[in-house]
Amino acid sequence: MIPGEADPSGFMNDKFKHALVFFVLAFVMEVLAYPSLVWGFRKPVLLMMFGVMIEVLQGQSGYRDFSLGDMLADGVGILMFYVGCQLIWQCQERKSEA
Repeated sequence: MIPGEADPSGFMNDKFKHALVFFVLAFVMEVLAYPSLVWGFRKPVLLMMFGVMIEVLQGQSGYRDFSLGDMLADGVGILMFYVGCQLIWQCQERKSEA
């Protein structure tokens, strides 16, 4: 919500930053904050709702823009985390069977 250019240096693509931040947020939420299966699929859904809320608020600010692309990038970051977790879990399961 800070006014101004997101990254005037052009060092990193904005969509990549969104995906990376939501990947890290998913990690923090899943591993550090709530490492329980009780919440199940609600954790990624709530995290995505947080991303949508950020974009809606930016659109209402008058100096930032609402972006469907940013929301898509947020979702990609969340999806990458959970797909990665699933792949790691499957690999560990195969090793324990052998």
